[in-house]
Amino acid sequence: MVAGTVAADEPSNLEFKGTLVEPPPCTLGSEGVIKVDFGPRVGIKKVASGLYRQSVDIHLECDENTQPWQLLLSWRGTPAGFDPLKATVATEQSALGVRLELNGQPFPLEQKVEIARDTPPKLEAVLVHDIQSVESALETGEFSARATLRAEYQ
Repeated sequence: MVAGTVAADEPSNLEFKGTLVEPPPCTLGSEGVIKVDFGPRVGIKKVASGLYRQSVDIHLECDENTQPWQLLLSWRGTPAGFDPLKATVATEQSALGVRLELNGQPFPLEQKVEIARDTPPKLEAVLVHDIQSVESALETGEFSARATLRAEYQ
């Protein structure tokens, strides 16, 4: 017999076992899309002050959890090029973005954070103006941004 090989008639002495389980489903937002409206009167010259912030009611619903799953929250979208923290999604205007804050701190895109199912964290959307850019002037008109918020078990 060559070193490193096992003969076919040798009895096995290693066994692998386990149980596959599926985590309980969770949904964010009772009506599908979570909408955050900053209202019809956003002052162009006041955006940079951080004055425009709105609570994001995630309304998290999960089926009963009998396993010790860790619930994680993350989000993704098109990052605003001007935010070095990557916690801001882009709008149609290159100098305007929407930053998501988790418990008062910037919540970077793609970062997964552990949350408690029964006590969801405080999420806020904040309008951000890139005043460092040469093309930093904001234009009058409507704006929007989109992102995907995700709750998943690990």
